[in-house]
Parts: sequence; structure tokens; C-alpha cells
Amino acid sequence: SICGSKSGRDVNKTELTGLTLEFDKAPYFKEANTVIICKKQYVQRMEKECFINNMPDEKWYQDGDYHYMIFGKIEKVLVREN
Repeated sequence: SICGSKSGRDVNKTELTGLTLEFDKAPYFKEANTVIICKKQYVQRMEKECFINNMPDEKWYQDGDYHYMIFGKIEKVLVREN
């Protein structure tokens, strides 16, 4: 619930959750069941004019702080054995 609701800009997720940080081409949490490591291929900022309807803009982007769309190439998939 912390990782999905808090921004890494505002809090230290590793410290708050007690998760273990690992690295394999990119950082990930050791406790994850599945890790998908990607290489960025394309990045574009979302724009108000491109929404088909106004719901996302009115609900999530009232301040105009749009996300970026990122397309990636899957480089590696890690699956934890239980």
C-alpha cells in the first residue's frame, strides 16, 4: 500500500516498507514476486489535447501535472521461486 500510494520524491519507500533493494541492470525490491526490467525506447509527456474525454484530466490532472508515457523493451524478467 505504501509503494502504490506514496511518491518516492516525498518518502523513502525502502525505509518505510523494510523492503530490500537489489540491482540487476536496474533497482528492484528483492521481495517482489516478479520483476520486469526494461530499457526505455520512447518517452512523451501526456497532453491535455490528446485525451479523448475529459474524465482523466478533470479527475487526476487538475493542476496540469501530466505524467509521461514511456515505452520500453523488456530486457529481463525475474521470477522469485517460492
